[in-house]
Amino acid sequence: MTKLHDDKMMITLTGIGAVLLLTSILWLTLPRNAIASTIMPSPDTVIASWPVTASTIGSASEAMELLLTSRKLNRSAQSIGQVKGYLDEQEADGNLDPAHMLVKARLLQLHHQFDAAAALLSETAKSPAQSANALLLLANIQTQMGQFNQARGTCSELFGQVALIVTLTCTLDADFQSSPSRATYSRLAAVTATRATAPAAQMLWINETLASMALQVGEPELARHHLSDVDLPSAPVSLIALWMDTYIVEQNPAAVLHRIVPMVANHNSIDDAILLRLAIAEARSGEDKKWQHKMHQRVALREWREDHEHAAQLARYYLDVVPDKDKALHFASMHFEYSKTATDAALLSRAAAFSQK
Repeated sequence: MTKLHDDKMMITLTGIGAVLLLTSILWLTLPRNAIASTIMPSPDTVIASWPVTASTIGSASEAMELLLTSRKLNRSAQSIGQVKGYLDEQEADGNLDPAHMLVKARLLQLHHQFDAAAALLSETAKSPAQSANALLLLANIQTQMGQFNQARGTCSELFGQVALIVTLTCTLDADFQSSPSRATYSRLAAVTATRATAPAAQMLWINETLASMALQVGEPELARHHLSDVDLPSAPVSLIALWMDTYIVEQNPAAVLHRIVPMVANHNSIDDAILLRLAIAEARSGEDKKWQHKMHQRVALREWREDHEHAAQLARYYLDVVPDKDKALHFASMHFEYSKTATDAALLSRAAAFSQK
């Protein structure tokens, strides 16, 4: 595996294509002895709690759109509960058709229930109308689980169903996650440079994948180049976090704070991935501790609630904001039990190295 710079703020990206572009940047059951504090965070801290109602969702496509929109900047996570309520109603009424199964699989992925999601997608892929999206999401989940050969096989099933660049990106992403290399990145960059085209949503995913690869092989400027046409305020959180990482790696926290703070200043529901990077940038800039304080509250909340979906953020917090060797390694190891992409492996390697200092 390519050796990564110690300061790289790696994120787990997903390659799910079509309307399934958001990754994940969604971070496993914390043992009681891992809880750092039982202090309740302040009332304005965002918590993972929402009413489980279907709201006004009228179809599977509306449910998917709502689910994906929830992963954009300054959006409330309440809609995730609404989608779950809607799916529960459809399943109870016997209406869980392939379109609904695809939404359910995406919801299961968000909560790191990868085995259940993969089983559901294997069934959903049999439906001609849902096959391509199901296969793309299945390949992504297999990659997250460290099943790289299976992911490549799943990608190969996409030939003829999607644009060739989408199939190649799916395959090369599985190769890269298995063993990050400049050669794999260069192959995908070269193919994309030939003006290969796909629908806009898929091209966004392709460019995000390229940017992630570039960052991991030590090319943050190239990573930003792949994101140059992206409108950050309307982009997925995973992509914004990746953009922030390109400057954090370059020891340029001022660029992060200057660009992102105005986008989130008037919002309380800031995603953990964004808040973490603001805290890192603030700590490195030597300025006040506004974002560090907010992230401290969020971390206290995650640990107090035994929140099992944010272990990667917790590991990185204890690496880069409030250094703690034991906690950094604990949470990085916990995260890697569930998600085994190249970025997850890099995070674990970094925490292990830190624990030996």
